[in-house]
Amino acid sequence: MFDLILFDLDGTLIDSVGAIAAATNAVLVKRGFLAASVHQVRNWVGYGARETLVRALAHASGREREAVRASGAELEAAQADFAAAYDGDDAATQRAFPGAVDALRTLKAAGVKLALVTNKEQALTCRVLPLCGLDGLFDPVVAGDTLPKRKPDPFPVYYCLEKLGVPVARALFVGDSPVDVATAKAAGVCCWVVPWGYSGGRPIAEQNPDRILSSYTDLLDVLPRA
Repeated sequence: MFDLILFDLDGTLIDSVGAIAAATNAVLVKRGFLAASVHQVRNWVGYGARETLVRALAHASGREREAVRASGAELEAAQADFAAAYDGDDAATQRAFPGAVDALRTLKAAGVKLALVTNKEQALTCRVLPLCGLDGLFDPVVAGDTLPKRKPDPFPVYYCLEKLGVPVARALFVGDSPVDVATAKAAGVCCWVVPWGYSGGRPIAEQNPDRILSSYTDLLDVLPRA
């Protein structure tokens, strides 16, 4: 059915909002702002740490997001503080969702190619994958700063398709957010989503994915029936 499955990371395979919220709040508090709730941060996740900080700083300061994006050195400093505060080794604040690792291992053992396409920065991604039992399962791993363009641009998907020699019709994208659905649709690949991720506070069904999974076991439907 599919030769390649591309996965998002945060909210799809791992529950990492605790670590993201802690690092985001370290940035806010250092600048004299009140900490945000985990619920608020959950709704800001999806476009990478930089955009999460843009949304957090805009919310805390009352500025428009575009003004924060244009703040140059200020935003760069916030990113550096976020990276320093992000604990990529804290299993209490980030873990693979139950059943995710087993499903991926079964797919890989059956010969399905697995790729990771995340907007999480490369350095943070490389720290988190071993912690969550996901190291070595994906080839390639495309992070938010790996290529010139990131999701929702389809370029990272096209990169994986070309690298692995898989046609569009034989690829599936699995994500959790509007960003992921938009990416899959732009690339012309099938899109399945999980309903328990970070979808900006709105039901992911509103984005009209091709399928909403009820569990990771549903992923095994791509394998031939015995």
